[in-house]
Amino acid sequence: MIERIASTLGNWFGSFPSDPLRRLQLSLAILAVLTIGAVIGFMLIESYTLVDALYMTIITLSTVGFGEVR
Repeated sequence: MIERIASTLGNWFGSFPSDPLRRLQLSLAILAVLTIGAVIGFMLIESYTLVDALYMTIITLSTVGFGEVR
């Protein structure tokens, strides 16, 4: 999934990097943007605090879940 998104972004911004370090940086950047967006979404939509929103984002993205939805 991330590979597909990164490939699409690579097509938009030029060729997808073949260097493994650049691929890792791009993947981590996508993960960071996704995490920040999710935290902001939890804070705005669910009125969570920053810590609660970050916690819910991490357990959601890592697919752990814990069943802790308020």
